[in-house]
Amino acid sequence: MNGVKYLVAAVGIVIIFPTMSTANSMNSFQSNLGNNGWYPNSPSELRQLLSDLVTRHPVDGQTSRRRPIAVIIPHAGYVYSGAVMAKTMNSLAGYHYDKVIVIGPSHFTPCNHHAILLDVSTIATPLGHHPVDQASVQRLSQFPEFLMGPSIHQSEHSVQVEFPWIQSMLPNTPIVPIVLGQLAPDELYHFANRLRSIITDETLVMITSDFIHYGSAFGYTPFTEDISENIRRLDSAAVDAICTHNLPLFRRIIQTTGATICGEQPIQLLLTLLPYSSTILPVGYERSADRTSDWSHSVSYVGMSIYGQWAAPPFRSASDQYVKSQELLAWAKACVAAAVTHETPQGRPLSSPFSEPHGVFVTIKKNGNLRGCIGSLIGSDSIIDDIATQARHSALNDHRFEPITRDELPLLTVELTVLSPPKKCDSASKIRLGIDGIIFKKGLLQSVFLPQVPVEQSWDLAETLSELAIKAGLSADAWKDNSEFFTFQGTVIN
Repeated sequence: MNGVKYLVAAVGIVIIFPTMSTANSMNSFQSNLGNNGWYPNSPSELRQLLSDLVTRHPVDGQTSRRRPIAVIIPHAGYVYSGAVMAKTMNSLAGYHYDKVIVIGPSHFTPCNHHAILLDVSTIATPLGHHPVDQASVQRLSQFPEFLMGPSIHQSEHSVQVEFPWIQSMLPNTPIVPIVLGQLAPDELYHFANRLRSIITDETLVMITSDFIHYGSAFGYTPFTEDISENIRRLDSAAVDAICTHNLPLFRRIIQTTGATICGEQPIQLLLTLLPYSSTILPVGYERSADRTSDWSHSVSYVGMSIYGQWAAPPFRSASDQYVKSQELLAWAKACVAAAVTHETPQGRPLSSPFSEPHGVFVTIKKNGNLRGCIGSLIGSDSIIDDIATQARHSALNDHRFEPITRDELPLLTVELTVLSPPKKCDSASKIRLGIDGIIFKKGLLQSVFLPQVPVEQSWDLAETLSELAIKAGLSADAWKDNSEFFTFQGTVIN
């Protein structure tokens, strides 16, 4: 893959550099977890263990009659988390998928603000070789946040440990292995949009995470009495937040309790990605101390299955669309600068990746804080002209701020949000935070939030609607009666 970026770890330092390697220069990725005790290294012993676990730990009838679109599954050694793994994988038994996107956290290598891919044609375990969905890997690699990092995958167990399960339960289903670094809240929406470019109605998303890690070895001993019940209470709070699609609450639990849920970033990404209409059900729960009786050291394992239908993104970005989108962003930046310096913007794009009229917002931030944001909900025939207009208004005419000055230009970042046509929403409860932009109307007053705003502010739905009402010049609870809501989706270009 010419010019693809690789991420390698050297003495704890993350280095990003270009390479001239060709596609599939590494034909297969060999997982060595069997040599390190995560599961048996003998093919026959591994097959027998998987078979025994699946037989001994069936899933209940409520979750066995529907096909999941996603799962959350532990990533510990099979001797500890095998039972919960088996229940989770049993919910997938007998169903077909075109691919499995496996997303796990990075435990050891700092790769913040990035997702790490594998440029191989197969992975290999004691059970043999298994195909990688190279087309999806190549599509994701066109985005700058997605890098190739074989050494990171080799040292990280969170994704590898699921490979034998996939080989056993979903044979020959291509996989997309992804190790995810730490993301800022506003990055979740962008990464979810990237992933939507490879998701179809037939795709399974597999999120790997263990839950509460209790003990001095993990630096987490917030209580020393009633340890079992307190761990269960913390796990239950996190699970309840996930099951109710309450990303702000899940994030607050992590922040306020210090809950050591190692896959909290992939879980947050999943909650951003999922349709709000999907159903999330727990299928299994155990703690390692349930087996060892040593409550001074315990790790929790939770299995969850998610049911529904993937929502199609408003736009799918292939490589040429991505390039053209970046040209639009460069144009927006040029128009902001030109508005401030009273010059004519240069670099007008020759064409747009969007064939139909779309509303567009231009958001300007200074040192990460909002500095201006103005846009139009309905577009004209030329999104290029609309960007120029909204860029100027955002820089000079946002009544919440003073006009931007020339000295501020080096400190600014600019992003575009291209909107789908608004549709009336018959109930506020159907609004999907992180997916839907919201138009609030009451009488002659109205206000708008882009889809990413509640995620960036860690608001739940009620808080979001109250802030919308306040933005419209009304009381915080004015949204509760005689109000109208319209929703739209947005493609963020940054």
